[in-house]
Amino acid sequence: MTISLNTPRNTYTATAGQTDFTIGFEFFAVADVKAYKNGTLLTYNASPSTNSQYSLVGTASSSDDAYEFGGGGTLKLGGGGASANDIIVIIRDIAITRTSDFSSTGTLDVKSINTQLDQLTAIVGDLKGQTDRSVKLLDTDTVSATVTLPAKATRQSKILGFDANGNIETTVSSSGLATLSSITSDITTVAGISSDITAVAADATDIGVVAAANTNIGTIASNISNINSVAGVSSLITSDFVSDLNTLATTAIVEDLNILATTDIVNDLNQLATTDFVSDLNAIEGIKANVTTVANNVTGVNSFAERYRVGSSDPTSSLDEGDLFYNSTDNAVKFYNGTSWASITAGLTDIVNDGTPQLGGDLDVNGNSIVSASNGNIAITPNGSGKIILDGLSFPTADGTSGQALTTDGAGNVAFTTIQASELSTQGAVFSNYNAITSSVTTTVASSKNAFLFGPITVSGSATWTVSGSGTLEIL
Repeated sequence: MTISLNTPRNTYTATAGQTDFTIGFEFFAVADVKAYKNGTLLTYNASPSTNSQYSLVGTASSSDDAYEFGGGGTLKLGGGGASANDIIVIIRDIAITRTSDFSSTGTLDVKSINTQLDQLTAIVGDLKGQTDRSVKLLDTDTVSATVTLPAKATRQSKILGFDANGNIETTVSSSGLATLSSITSDITTVAGISSDITAVAADATDIGVVAAANTNIGTIASNISNINSVAGVSSLITSDFVSDLNTLATTAIVEDLNILATTDIVNDLNQLATTDFVSDLNAIEGIKANVTTVANNVTGVNSFAERYRVGSSDPTSSLDEGDLFYNSTDNAVKFYNGTSWASITAGLTDIVNDGTPQLGGDLDVNGNSIVSASNGNIAITPNGSGKIILDGLSFPTADGTSGQALTTDGAGNVAFTTIQASELSTQGAVFSNYNAITSSVTTTVASSKNAFLFGPITVSGSATWTVSGSGTLEIL
């Protein structure tokens, strides 16, 4: 097939859900094509499942049907396709390799020769596309300049520029740009008074003279009434006095005094001379080290200012994950979690907020009771082989059998045991039992045991008294 030396690069601004993108250049295999979405390399998959994968449908060349992709083709995004305004870039990038080696004898394979020549022509087109997008000298540039990048150690954190001969240089640090960006308003202010700055610079010498004589000027100002009085008695003005006046009357001194006499300068001097301002200057002198520290870390200060804000409602713009905000309406500090503002809890206001509470020390009820709500039970369940110990008494961990009672061994251990009958050793004590059965009941006599009751015992009404078991019950 014929290969046109077109630009092997197609760029599209996608619409919402768009899946098909035309490939307007020839290629030979799937591996010859690379696709990017918003600068991210996509992956080829014959059956793409997401919009980060794509498949290719080739268009055969009308001049040579041996090549599936000779007439370009279509790139198909997987998933739901592209989002609106996604930038899709499709390029050809053929690996530089020779795929056929022709024999020096015998019949030449014309198809293989055509294929190899077509691929070589396409590779030239790829290289031309790359050089057209690279930094290079114009053909009309008569100066032989060096446009090769310096070594990494030389160019890192530097601004790319050109010297007087047009050669690339990287001598200016880029860190200064961050500082300049943080004081753009100050730069604008200075630019607005550039003419005033020029005028001050031109009078720097005179300003220095006036600054050196500020004490004398202050003295003159504080004695202006006396000076006026002297002016009223001209006979007292001696030649020396006149000489001094002549000295003050020089053009430079008069101009300086005129500058100092303007309303703005006088107002500024009055403000600088106040007790509060002098006190502030003294305070700054005491913390100048801290001021220097802040100046050296101005980037961090600016970063914190961008991270933390205060207002009456949650911000809706310039949101970054980790931002902090104090909401003066809710009286709450919040953080931005990437999708919404979440409140920062100052501490537990109720133990119910802690899903796994633990005591850090003994629990003092402080004269109160432990009471359940809504008639609920109070469950005390030790973990594993642990036991309930109440006031030094260790209770069993399992239930006893029917009829057993809790007894103590006198050493702090409580257990379920069967109470055996014994003699009455207390004077005046008696043994008593029921003498009437008014409802149906069952008396069970344990195996190989003897039991007795004192009669008579009356069974009344329709009640039934059942005696079971293999032991002996005797009614005395």
